[in-house]
Amino acid sequence: MMESSPETAEKRKRSRQPKTALETAAGILAARACSKLELRRKLYKKEKFTPRDIEQAVKKLEEMGFLSDLRFCEDVVAVLRSRGYGPVRIRSRLITKGVPKEIIEQVMNEPDSRFSTADLTADASALLAKNQTRFSREPDNRKRYAKAFRFLISRGFTPDVVYSVLDQQKELFSANTRYDDDF
Repeated sequence: MMESSPETAEKRKRSRQPKTALETAAGILAARACSKLELRRKLYKKEKFTPRDIEQAVKKLEEMGFLSDLRFCEDVVAVLRSRGYGPVRIRSRLITKGVPKEIIEQVMNEPDSRFSTADLTADASALLAKNQTRFSREPDNRKRYAKAFRFLISRGFTPDVVYSVLDQQKELFSANTRYDDDF
């Protein structure tokens, strides 16, 4: 028979006590980074915390440096850019996650954020080349062009960038690459 020490009994007692809003919020952040609004939403869903407790937890985590919308935004932008998404899709994702628009614009307008037209054109061109087999199976040039256009637009690239990339990829399409009158 195992003897239980007073320390293990105390641990068992503590584990039965409900967690505070701060402890729950820290656990959420330990699992995955999130914005302040996302964290508030998750804590509100728990329904056992008052709005005051939630605000205090968010404020405390922000003061401690564990919660920052700016850092979260920078991380999300870097991840989505590495996955081949364009600025439109990235902005949309950040807005749904509750990042303030001022922070989004600040991060996306930084010089090293790689959102210049040249960088976006190079990224869209690389993405199109990587997925070229998806479009080359289509025998009709117009449909192939339309599929490539929809693909790049769905990835969040602006129409100007998409037209530029598709005009550069003349070998994938016929000599008449722009079908403005058909769209």
